[in-house]
Amino acid sequence: MLKFFRKYNKMLLAFFMVLLMVVFVGGSALQGLLTPNVSRTVAESDLGSIGGEHFREAEAITRILGAMGMNWTQPMGPGHTPLEKVDWILLTREVQKYQTQASIPAVKAGFQDENLDALIDGVSRQLRVKPNHIYQAIAQYKSVQVAAQAVAGAAIPSAAEVRVAARDRLSKVKVRVVVLPAAAFADEQREFSEEELQEHWSKFSDAKPERGLNFGYYVEPALSVQYIKIDLGVLAEQIRIANHEKRAKRYFDESRESDPAFRRPPEEDAEPDEADLEGPPQSAQEEPKSPYLDWEEAKAAAMDIVRRQHAEEAAERIAIWLCHYDAEEWLEVQRERTGYKPAPEKVASLDYYDRIVGQIPPTISYPEAVTVVKTDEFFRADVHEVEGIGFATYGSGRSGARPMPFATLAFRSQPVAEQVPFESGASYTDYLSQYQTCPYPLTDAEGNRYVFRPVSATPGHASESVDEVRERVVEDLQLLRGYELAQSWAQTLREYSVDGGLEEAYRADDELPDLFASPEVQGGGLFDSSLVSRSESDRVWAGSGIGQVPNDVVEKWFALEDSADQLDIYELPDRATVLVAEWAESEPATLEEFEEMGEQLALQIRSRRAREVIADWLNPEHIRARNGLKVVD
Repeated sequence: MLKFFRKYNKMLLAFFMVLLMVVFVGGSALQGLLTPNVSRTVAESDLGSIGGEHFREAEAITRILGAMGMNWTQPMGPGHTPLEKVDWILLTREVQKYQTQASIPAVKAGFQDENLDALIDGVSRQLRVKPNHIYQAIAQYKSVQVAAQAVAGAAIPSAAEVRVAARDRLSKVKVRVVVLPAAAFADEQREFSEEELQEHWSKFSDAKPERGLNFGYYVEPALSVQYIKIDLGVLAEQIRIANHEKRAKRYFDESRESDPAFRRPPEEDAEPDEADLEGPPQSAQEEPKSPYLDWEEAKAAAMDIVRRQHAEEAAERIAIWLCHYDAEEWLEVQRERTGYKPAPEKVASLDYYDRIVGQIPPTISYPEAVTVVKTDEFFRADVHEVEGIGFATYGSGRSGARPMPFATLAFRSQPVAEQVPFESGASYTDYLSQYQTCPYPLTDAEGNRYVFRPVSATPGHASESVDEVRERVVEDLQLLRGYELAQSWAQTLREYSVDGGLEEAYRADDELPDLFASPEVQGGGLFDSSLVSRSESDRVWAGSGIGQVPNDVVEKWFALEDSADQLDIYELPDRATVLVAEWAESEPATLEEFEEMGEQLALQIRSRRAREVIADWLNPEHIRARNGLKVVD
C-alpha cells in the first residue's frame, strides 16, 4: 500500500486538489445535490400542514388510480363537484382520523375480477411502481368510499316524512288533454326575409342545438378515423381447415335439432291429382319425413357454418393482436393534464397501420383479408354514412352486454374533446388519445372486424354566418311560427271550454279534428290521460298520445281540482308542444297502498337523502371549510 502511495503520490495529490477546488468553487451546487429537498408548507389545516411532499404523494396515488380506471375526482360517481388534489389530501386524512381505512387484504378479498392481477401487472410496468403500491392506492380510494357511505348512513327519514311522501307519491290524477305540437302547424313553404333569418340566427349562433325550441347553430365537430378492416368473407375463402368434413359432421350431430340451418323447409301445399287420391292403401304409404335434414342433405350447410366459425375466430385473433400491439406502444407514455397521452412518434403517422399490418405473425396472417382505410371527416349524426365501420359495434356478441356503437367510441377522443370531461364522471379509459387505437375490436352485421383510431378533426365551433346553417335556421323559424299558432289555438280552446268543457270546445269546429286525423300530421289531438302520480324522475308517462310530461306539470294537474275552471294551458318548449289540460278525477292514496309501499318509499327517500348527503360531504368547498384549510402566503 505504501509503495502504491509513493508511486502515485503526485497523481493523488492532483486529484485531491481538484476535488478541493470543486468543493470551494461549486460548494453551493454540491450541497444542493446532497441535501434532501425539504418542501415548504403551502397550507395549514386542522388535520396538519400540507407541503409539496404531500402533493407529490397525492399525485403518485391519483396517477395510479387513473391508470386503474378509478375516477378519484368523483369517487362516489357523478353527482358532485370533482375533487382536486388538496381535497384528496384532506379526505384521506379524515379517513385516518375516523379510522375507516380499508386494509390491503380487504381490498384484495373484495375484488372478484379475475383479470385484476393482469391489470395491476400492466399498470405496475406502465408506471414503474410496485404492485403493493397499487394496492395501497386502491385501499385509499376504497377508504374514502367507505367513509362517504358511513356519512350517508345518517340519512334516515322520519315516519312523518314517509307518510307525507307516500301521500304525494301514491295519490293519482287523471286529466283530459288536447295536445298541440308545433310541427302540426308549421308551414314548410313559408319563407322569411334576410333580416328575419339574420336576427334569429344571431340569438343562437354559438348555442348547441337541443330538443324542441332550444335552438342552436353551433357546428358540431367533424372527425376522421383510420381503420383496419378484416374481411370475414375473404378470410373464409382463404382459411384452411384440417379435417373440415369431420368437424362439420361433429357440429351437425351436436346441433341438428338446435340450428335452424338443419331444419327441413315446409313443403308447399299442392292440389293432389286423382292418381294420388287413388294411391296405395294407407299401410303401404311412406313414413312421414323427419323435420330435420339428414347428413347428406345438410353436409354443404354444415361445412359452410364450420368455415365461418373458423373465419370468425381467426378474424378475432387478428383484431386482438392488432389492439395489443398498439397498446404496447403507449405503455411507457405518461398522461398530460388533459387526461390524454401524447402520441409516440412511431405511432403518429398515417403509414403506421400499414406497418403493423405487415407485422401480423404468419400463423394468423391472411393479407388479402386485411385492408387499411382512412375516412373523410364526418359528423356524429352522419356516422352511418361512413362506409364499412359506420354500423359496427363492440360487445354485441357478449352475453348480457350492451353493444357500444362506433360513434360512441370514436367521438370520445382527443381530436373531438380537448380534455377528458372528468366532471361528467368520465375516466381516462373512456377516452382515446389522438392516434391511439381503440382497445375494443368492432364487428358489423356481416361479421367483419374493425380496429380503428381517431386521427384528426375539425373542432366544433360557433357558426360564422347564416349561410353556414341557413337550412336549419329556416326550419327552426317555421317551427317557431308553428308554436305560436299552437299557443293561439290553446287560448281559443280555453275560452270556448268555459261553457261546455274541453272536449266540446275541441269538437265545436272540424278544423282541429281534421288536422290531427290527417296522415301527414304526427301526434296531436284529444286524449284522456292514464291515472298518473308524482314521480322521483324528471318526467312522467301520462299515457299514449300525451307521452312524457315534466313532473312539475303533473304537480299542477293535482291543483286543477281546486281551481276555478279546472283547466289550464301548459307550454312544453322542450317538446315544442302546447297542452290544454282539464281535470277529470283524483284518486287519493289508500291505507292498503301505504302499507304495501311504505317500506319501499322509505328506502327511496333514504337513498335520495344519502346521495344528497354524500354530494354535500364531497363538495370541495365543504371539505376545505370543515377542515379549516388556510393557504400560507
